[in-house]
Amino acid sequence: MKRTLMMLLLLLTVVYAMAQGICSYCGGKGKVVKNISTSQYGVRNNYKVKCPTCGAVTLKSSGHTHVTCSRCGGTGRSRSYSSSSRRDSHVTYDPDSPEGIWARGVAKTLRYGIPVSSEEEAAVKRLAKTNATMAKRWMQYRDILNMGTSYFNECIAKINSKWDNVANVDNAKRMYDGMLSEKAANLQLPNDLYAIYKKYYAIYDQAYKEYRNYTSQFETIRNAQEQIDNYILQKNLFY
Repeated sequence: MKRTLMMLLLLLTVVYAMAQGICSYCGGKGKVVKNISTSQYGVRNNYKVKCPTCGAVTLKSSGHTHVTCSRCGGTGRSRSYSSSSRRDSHVTYDPDSPEGIWARGVAKTLRYGIPVSSEEEAAVKRLAKTNATMAKRWMQYRDILNMGTSYFNECIAKINSKWDNVANVDNAKRMYDGMLSEKAANLQLPNDLYAIYKKYYAIYDQAYKEYRNYTSQFETIRNAQEQIDNYILQKNLFY
């Protein structure tokens, strides 16, 4: 009986909202809750945060945020659905918001970088229990490894539209190596995390070598093309 009354009350609420022209999806707020949740890249500290919008207390890793309602477009008012709006049922979010920037960073890591593995997560948790400072230093170090790997792999993916030269590639490698050396100065890892470090560094180094190799080949082709163009130009001018 109680369950029936609750369902009836909910139904009456929806009917009332429709009669008032209120969007039944967001309740007239124009915003809905969206959790952009993925594996915590870099094993960042997971802590509780309070949402400034609704006051809910959630874990940082849940990606709790409020985004524009896709049903009413943020107006809070109900509207008739066209065939295109029915097809577009996903919830959008502001790409320039902190949550949007964070989500893009995670997506970039998953595509080009070094996502955190279950082995790494377990190893860091064990280290954090005995030496939280060292665990934090490792996270800073592996963030740089990921940054460099993402850069080189993304450049490889876009090499047909973004030309570079070998000197710039080597300069980028020296820059990342310098940052890594600075973080490695006081880094002492247990055996399990050290094995993961060697695997990750090999991935980073391989990404650099592949991009450098592709860049060198493209640079040779461009130089040859420039010589051909200059020859044709001189021939047309003087013969």
